[in-house]
Amino acid sequence: MKDFWKELIGFTGGLCLSIQLLPQILKAIKTKKTMDLSYLFLMTSILGSLIVIIYGFLIDSVSIIVTIMISLVLKIILVLLKMKYDKQQNIRVDTDHSLAP
Repeated sequence: MKDFWKELIGFTGGLCLSIQLLPQILKAIKTKKTMDLSYLFLMTSILGSLIVIIYGFLIDSVSIIVTIMISLVLKIILVLLKMKYDKQQNIRVDTDHSLAP
């Protein structure tokens, strides 16, 4: 029974950490702007998630493995959105500058 509570607390905390990324993803999709997001932040966060997933396997913690994998997928989605929208933004900026006298 003690392990159940540990895993429940782990799942709850992990889900909160995963869900916190959803507003940023939704805002990026809505505004199509991600220039203010830092690649260094995103890549460091992805690296940290990978290390925590390995740790989860080492200690056999399902809650850590599952929730951090969800978080990792959301972070990867955010990176892909950043790559897509930053590229589109740069094309628009280049186009605007080419029209200048």
